Amino acid sequence: AFEGARTLRANSDRELLIGLAGGAVTLRAPVAYQESNGSKHLVSAKFVVLNNARVGFRLGEYDRRLPLVIDPILSYSTYLGGSNIDGANAIAVASDDTTFVAGGTFSTDFPTAHPLQPNHGGSDDFYRDAFVAKLSADGSTLLYSTYLGGSNEDVANGIAVDFQGDAYVVGLTLSPDFPVTPGSLSTLCGGDGKCGATHGLIVSNGFISKLNPEGSGLVYSA
Repeated sequence: AFEGARTLRANSDRELLIGLAGGAVTLRAPVAYQESNGSKHLVSAKFVVLNNARVGFRLGEYDRRLPLVIDPILSYSTYLGGSNIDGANAIAVASDDTTFVAGGTFSTDFPTAHPLQPNHGGSDDFYRDAFVAKLSADGSTLLYSTYLGGSNEDVANGIAVDFQGDAYVVGLTLSPDFPVTPGSLSTLCGGDGKCGATHGLIVSNGFISKLNPEGSGLVYSA
């Protein structure tokens, strides 16, 4: 059953297309099999849309005396993080199926690749940095991965990508030295450069940063 599904449809490739308020999800064609005498025997299987936003499976002939496995196809799945607390808050998928992920990390050994910022910007004991990572279409390679932050806490909460591969990242910062670019809308956190914990108050700002397709440079950041 699929809560929140607006439409459900099985296509000619035996995939299940799920229409949601925020977009669409595709479930790959199911694979069913039985095992006997050390061999795996495939059983034909496809999705069948039922009522009340429910979906079942229609199967070919199989031996009902043996267990039947209906095994969904996992395109890829991977960890992304270091030895401390890491959280992914946003994802965007480009037209070439490369994936952009943004979030926050407390790890000083978060995996980086061709980074704009190779090192954690805050205290090793406490502060969190934002991160931005781009994965290949098959999920096997970090095309780039970088920290993005200053000496206090920073976290990315949203990401979008344009047709050229530029990534637009938004989030929250308490860092007076968050990486910004000259001529941007605002180069001072808190309006006076004194964000963070000052005078008994905690002052934060939003940030927006645009990264080039290689993740190696800021087109702008404010």
